[in-house]
Amino acid sequence: MRLNYVSRACMYQRLCTRFRTSNTRFINTYSTQFQIETICKTIRYSGPMSVAQYMRTVLTNSNTGYYIHKDMLGAEGDFVTSPELNQIFGELVGIWFVNEWKAMGCPSDIEFVELGPGKGTLANDVVRLFQHFRQKVFGQSKLSFRFVEVSETLSKLQYDVLCGKKLECEMPQDCYQAGYSKIGHFPMYWYRDLESVPNDKFTFFLAHEFFDALPIYKFVRGKNGWREIYVDVKSSSENELQFVLLPEVTMASKLIKSNETRNHVEICPMAGSIVSNIAKRIENNNGGALIIDYGHLGEKEDTLRGFKDHQLNDIFDNIGEADITADVDFQFICDSVKDSSVETTGPIIQQEFLKNMGIEVRLMMLLRNCKDKGQAQTLIDSYKIIMDEKQMGERFKVLALTGKRESSEEPVTGFYDS
Repeated sequence: MRLNYVSRACMYQRLCTRFRTSNTRFINTYSTQFQIETICKTIRYSGPMSVAQYMRTVLTNSNTGYYIHKDMLGAEGDFVTSPELNQIFGELVGIWFVNEWKAMGCPSDIEFVELGPGKGTLANDVVRLFQHFRQKVFGQSKLSFRFVEVSETLSKLQYDVLCGKKLECEMPQDCYQAGYSKIGHFPMYWYRDLESVPNDKFTFFLAHEFFDALPIYKFVRGKNGWREIYVDVKSSSENELQFVLLPEVTMASKLIKSNETRNHVEICPMAGSIVSNIAKRIENNNGGALIIDYGHLGEKEDTLRGFKDHQLNDIFDNIGEADITADVDFQFICDSVKDSSVETTGPIIQQEFLKNMGIEVRLMMLLRNCKDKGQAQTLIDSYKIIMDEKQMGERFKVLALTGKRESSEEPVTGFYDS
């Protein structure tokens, strides 16, 4: 979660310990300077770049990209996510998929695809829950897991967390890493993009804090219509960057809706493309998707920001060593699949979804069996972070995409009036 809440930062410092070294700071400084110089040279040669191009360069460049080589999660990183706080979040997400699998007729061959699985913590909780229900619920059904991950650093962490044995057979096409899960011996495969993931089985998709990291285009309404915001080098400096407003209309401005009422708009075409891909796969093979991220319903304007060491960071500072993110426009995501047969449910706030899924009951069960006072307090503290309206509870939204369910009258799991 990339939100600058002092209470949350203090809470997380109590949950974990941060380690820093002078050597790491030296490496970070060198990497940042290299990134700045490279971007400035590109701009001087080719002209100002869009915000989307800037984000792609900083975050996913194959040589120095923030998401490619950095472990950004946890106390030693730049932000923390709900699954890292306690096991309940992942368990409830797993229960959602189990319930929806039943609502769709209990198909015997199931693929589970997670986009951007972080450190593998959320997937590990889901795997553990699936294994718990394996005999009583899934029976002879076949389960396999596929992950979409561009980061070499994170994919290695995910493999270490999730897998205990390498795949015995030849890896599928476009898969760059594979193994069997430590829990349940489920086959697991890693891919660099969703297009490479096979599209021939009943599939569930999970995207938790994935869409917020995708590159956005920024626009401002002026006297002469919409103008796009670009990134340029300051005229007074060789290696300093700034925002500039282009004088002419760009092709990207066609993405803006004709009835748009805001004066500052952020649009993420990649989010629309990915969610459309997911919807087509659900149409073809049935299944569902759960999208959980901090975002809005098409009313917010300027949300682009950076994060480093759990604090807000100017997006032109610590380049390559700090996260850059923007709130997800859930209305845009819903509009991207409106022409498909896939049903969209929500979004609702995370607090409401987790209450509907029974988080309070699960917390009481864990506390009842917890003998250590410190662990019990950690559970309570993390529950507050996930649920509190001023922290994750209200800022995070949950959206479901579902295919053919056996009963159209039965509400989608977790999306009903509590």
